Amino acid sequence: MRDLQPDAMKTGNRFFLHILLPPLLGALLMLAAMGMTGGWTTFKLRDVPMMVGFMIVCAYVVAGIPSFIYAALMEGAYCYGIAPGRRTAGLVSALLGLVIGSIPWIDECLLKDGPLSAEKRAWLLVWASVGLLVGALVESVVGWFERRHTLTRPISGP
Repeated sequence: MRDLQPDAMKTGNRFFLHILLPPLLGALLMLAAMGMTGGWTTFKLRDVPMMVGFMIVCAYVVAGIPSFIYAALMEGAYCYGIAPGRRTAGLVSALLGLVIGSIPWIDECLLKDGPLSAEKRAWLLVWASVGLLVGALVESVVGWFERRHTLTRPISGP
């Protein structure tokens, strides 16, 4: 019987998932939050699909570069020995999501003279929370794909 070794998901596929998933999941979380807070009451039912599509497109425009940075940092973490889909990777991903989700408001905190208003603090909390959740969700999805696409192949050698 031949020895088998796992063949993990390719780095390019994992990097692609790390770029594509955060804006999509962030937009879906924000849409869910809008639905729970009654934000959809001003729209007619026929407008909802268009609004969902618009929100997702805007998420990719706004979060494209931060998502690329996140993907590069996560691949760097994997190079340092963190296994994709493990708890440590989930923690690193969630913390990166927290920081990257806060980026739009960090400049406001650093450049503003005096304390932030209550509304801006609330938005900072919302975006940081969305980043934290998205980071954790992305790594769990990537881990699921990693486990699903792990194939076994014969070990080459004598």
